Amino acid sequence: MRKIFFMTCLVAWSLSLCAQDFESVRTKASEQGTVLPKGSYVEGIIISDYSSLNMGLNPQIAWNRVDVRMCYSTGYLQSEDGKMGFRILFKDLYDNRVPRFSRVRINLEGSEVIKETNPLRYSIANVPFEAIEVLGKADPVIKRRHIGELTESDIYTLVTLEDVEFLSKEGAYTNVREFYVQPTWLNAFKKPADSDWFDESGLYVQDNRGDAIFLPVNTVCDWRRRGDRLPSGVGCITGIVVSEELRRSGLPGPLQVRIARPSDVDIPMDGSSSFEWIASWDWDRNYYYELKCESGTRKWLENIRIDAERVAPDKGNGWLSVTVPAQMGLDKDYNARCARDGLNAGEGNRECAAIVFDSNSLDWFNGGAVQLVTSTKGFSGQGLVVDFTWLAGYGTPESAFGFPAHWQVAYSLDGAHYVPVNQQFQLRPLAWSDGTPVSYDAAVGFTEHTVLLPAMLLGQENVFIRLLPADRVATAPHADPSERMDSGRPEASGKFALKFGKIVIKALK
Repeated sequence: MRKIFFMTCLVAWSLSLCAQDFESVRTKASEQGTVLPKGSYVEGIIISDYSSLNMGLNPQIAWNRVDVRMCYSTGYLQSEDGKMGFRILFKDLYDNRVPRFSRVRINLEGSEVIKETNPLRYSIANVPFEAIEVLGKADPVIKRRHIGELTESDIYTLVTLEDVEFLSKEGAYTNVREFYVQPTWLNAFKKPADSDWFDESGLYVQDNRGDAIFLPVNTVCDWRRRGDRLPSGVGCITGIVVSEELRRSGLPGPLQVRIARPSDVDIPMDGSSSFEWIASWDWDRNYYYELKCESGTRKWLENIRIDAERVAPDKGNGWLSVTVPAQMGLDKDYNARCARDGLNAGEGNRECAAIVFDSNSLDWFNGGAVQLVTSTKGFSGQGLVVDFTWLAGYGTPESAFGFPAHWQVAYSLDGAHYVPVNQQFQLRPLAWSDGTPVSYDAAVGFTEHTVLLPAMLLGQENVFIRLLPADRVATAPHADPSERMDSGRPEASGKFALKFGKIVIKALK
C-alpha cells in the first residue's frame, strides 16, 4: 500500500512540475510562432463557449469569401487567478469541444505559442482535442471593469463591463444590408444566391464615464436579429476581451469585447440612461421623406436633391449644415434601425431614411466640414457627447473612392476658433454588388462612432461642433482588394456622397 501511495504521489508531483504557468509559456512566444517541446503543459480554465458562433473573427480570404470556420476553431484559456489569458487556435474545428468553464490541462507538445504586439497578446495554435485533459468544473474569476479601465493585460480574459448601455438602442445586434452577409434563417428567403460575401459586424456600448467599446457580432449568429429590440436601459455585459482588426467597421479601437450570446447582456429592456439628449437628427421614421430646413419643411425628397442648407433636428435645438457647395436629400439607410410599422424592430432588412450630401470630393480637402450648432443652456454634467452613424457612396465602385478617409471632430464656442479632438474616425464606403472585387474596407452598413467633448461646453448659449477631414489621405482602389483603401491622395475632383443615418448631441450626466 505504501508503495502504491508513493507512486501516486510521485506521478502527481511530476505532472505538477511539467505544468508551466502562463508567464513561463509566454516567454517562449515569438511573432513567427515557437513550437513547444515534449513535456510542455499549461493549466487553466476554458472561458469560451464552443457552441457559440461569435468566439472569433471569421477572416476575409477573398473579396467574396469568408472563412466561417475560424470561430469554430477559436477558444480562450484563462489563468486560475483571472490575470492572464491565451487565445487557443485548435488544430481543427472539431477539436474545439471542451465545455465552457472546464478546468483543463493542455499538453503543448507540437503546439505553437505566438506573440502579437500593439497591443500585446498571446495565442497557442495547433492544439488537438487529444491534448486536453478536463480536470473538472471551475468558477472562473470574472473581473469587473469600466471601459476606460481595460488594458492589454485583460486581453483573452473574462470581464464584466459595468454601467453600460447601447450607443444606438434601435435596431439589432447587426444592423447590416442583409444581401451581403452570411446566409442564415434570417435572410434565407430574400437573399440572392452566391452573395454571402461578408461576415463582420457589431455595435458599440458606452458607460457612465463616456467611454465606448465595440462588441463584434458575426452575422452567422442566429440571435443577431431576432425580432426584439435591443435593451435600452443601463446594466452590465460579460464577455471576452479581444483585439481584432475590424476593417469594415472602421477599425474600432485596439480592444473589443465578444459575447457568446444575448444572455451575456444583463441590461434591462427599459430604464434610465446615463445621458440626457440635447439634439438629435434621425430620419428613420420619416415616412414622408421630409427635411426641416431653415427655409421651411421640404417634403418628398427621396432620391431628389436640393441645394444644401441648414437642417433642424427632429428633437431639441440646433442646426446641421455643411461648409461646401452641395446638394442634399434623403436616401436609403441600410442599417434597418426600425420597422416602419413600429414592430419587429430588429428583424429583416427594412430600409429607413438617411440624409445625403452630394458634393465635390476636393472641396472637403480644402476646408470642408459638417457643422453642428446647438445651445447647451440648462444642461450640466461630466461632458458633451456626439454620436453618429455614417457611410459614403451609393454601393457602387464609382462612389467608393476619392473622398477623405480620415476624419476628426473639433469644437468652438464662437464659431471661429476650433479646438481639435485627438481622436480619428474612418469613413467607409458602402459595399457594392456589381460582381467586381469589393475592398476589405467597404462597410456592410452604416458604421457607428462616438466622441466625448469637455464639460465646459455644457451650459453655453452656443456650441459649434465640426466633423472634418483629419489629413489629406483619400480612399483609393487597388488591384488587390485586401490592401488598405485609405492610401490615396486627392489628385482630381470627383463626386462624393456623404450619408448620415443618425446624429445625436447629448450630455453625460
